Amino acid sequence: MEKLRPTHNCKNGQFGIKHGMYGTRLYHIWNGMKGRCLNPHNKDYEDYGGRGIKVCNEWADDSTSFFRWAMHAGYNDNLTIDRINNNYDYCPANCRWISSDAQQRNRRNNKIITFNGESHCLAEWGRVLGISHKTIYSRIRNGWSIYDVLQVIPSHRNQLYRNKNRRADDGKSK
Repeated sequence: MEKLRPTHNCKNGQFGIKHGMYGTRLYHIWNGMKGRCLNPHNKDYEDYGGRGIKVCNEWADDSTSFFRWAMHAGYNDNLTIDRINNNYDYCPANCRWISSDAQQRNRRNNKIITFNGESHCLAEWGRVLGISHKTIYSRIRNGWSIYDVLQVIPSHRNQLYRNKNRRADDGKSK
């Protein structure tokens, strides 16, 4: 990170700190975080500031504090900021840097299913079982038990299996 240096703001005659981060990805993350939580005109305000989610004063009032935390907490351009508990504020104790895939699993609207001691969202269960998350969702919507949702092989696979066995049986009986 560039060395911080004092600057003079000609517009209001105040002195501040030039952080050299304007226009960077990290600056946009910081600015977006503030916009979601503090600006009622922001398209995402209802899901953040409207729910009482805030940016701690340490970060809201001082971008350099956020930039320092980000670097210390392992920021890199392949990661995204994540609130560990989606109901709490953006602050050092509740934030971390994770991959976009991991963050998608940490959303309020995810359906978490616990089965045999394992808890995953629909997409993760789909990856674990080799079943489309849409199939899992459809089964739940249609009233299947969790056991059946996660244990029954999709019907197109059953059909392929039956056809394969039928062909094998046909060859033996002739």
